[in-house]
Amino acid sequence: MSKELLAKAVTAIHLDAVGGVAGDMFAASLCDSLPCLIPAMNQAIEAVRPTGVETKLEEFTDGILIGKKFIVSQSSETKGDDHHHHAHAHDDNDGNAHHHRHWRDIRAMLEQSALPTPTRDNAIGIFSLLAEAEAAVHGIKVDDVAFHEVGAWDSIVDIVAAASIIAQLSPCRWSVGPLPIGRGLVKSAHGMLPVPAPATVKLLKGFTTFDDGETGERITPTGAAIIAFLNPSQEVRAEHLSLSGAGTGHGNRRLER
Repeated sequence: MSKELLAKAVTAIHLDAVGGVAGDMFAASLCDSLPCLIPAMNQAIEAVRPTGVETKLEEFTDGILIGKKFIVSQSSETKGDDHHHHAHAHDDNDGNAHHHRHWRDIRAMLEQSALPTPTRDNAIGIFSLLAEAEAAVHGIKVDDVAFHEVGAWDSIVDIVAAASIIAQLSPCRWSVGPLPIGRGLVKSAHGMLPVPAPATVKLLKGFTTFDDGETGERITPTGAAIIAFLNPSQEVRAEHLSLSGAGTGHGNRRLER
């Protein structure tokens, strides 16, 4: 069976967000379960990856489970001090504006890229949800949303990877279990934010969540945008399905419990 037919043979995927949800964890878990997704995903990333940004999918174990880890890294010229992106409005005359990328520019880049049409449309759809949520919580226009430079490229690569995976698996059905909500504060490029971050709250409205007692961010805004785009079911299915496999995607944090 070809790689394309193997991906299309998958009719349903259930996401179990034990450690949380982030774009890199989503990509890693699906690639661990279905390695046939990797070549097209890598080609999609190459269509948008700028000089100085590197990606790597590697085998990883936390001492309990072995799986995959998806890593996005920057050279010293592009590296910043914070992984988490933060969105806000910028005055174009602001001296710090060059350290940020506006959603309107990211959208134009995706539209003009060599991405396959389904992947491109998925990426724009996911990023649009993220930009709309950030605009709503900051009280600005969607086109005025700007992402911290490093966070922008993290999000672009993660979202394009997710968009390629979703396109390859379409039209499979998605479901997700209750989502760990997290607690406390998270550091952003412009100060501390409550957990879950305001944009994450906006994106996860209507989803069933729970608090497992772990402090810190469990679902990133990018991860929440991917979940919102998938619009997965959270209902228990009565139908009988044949389990064909499972995968584990590791993030950068080890939970205490």
